[in-house]
Amino acid sequence: MNKAQFFNVPNKINEEIKIQINDEQKKGIHMIAEFLNNTENVTEDNLKSIMMKIQEDIGIKAKSLFQAIYLILIGTKKGPRLGPIMTVLDIEWLRDRFSSI
Repeated sequence: MNKAQFFNVPNKINEEIKIQINDEQKKGIHMIAEFLNNTENVTEDNLKSIMMKIQEDIGIKAKSLFQAIYLILIGTKKGPRLGPIMTVLDIEWLRDRFSSI
């Protein structure tokens, strides 16, 4: 049986969340922000590709990168699959959110 996961998207990232994100995670977040600023179409495939590239480029573990992304998006360290969430959110909102870290 599948469980539904419910979550809230906070209006802004509070300082408490920002201090939970370490320097390695911030570097990954900045790389995602750069990707978002240079694309018009966010898909699950291009998100998966950029996240894999970031992991390879900076040597960050997937779990660590995903935790930072979840913190930025929904204020918790885990949640539903990132691809579907990020593809339904407004691209400008995503750009602002990731650029604010």
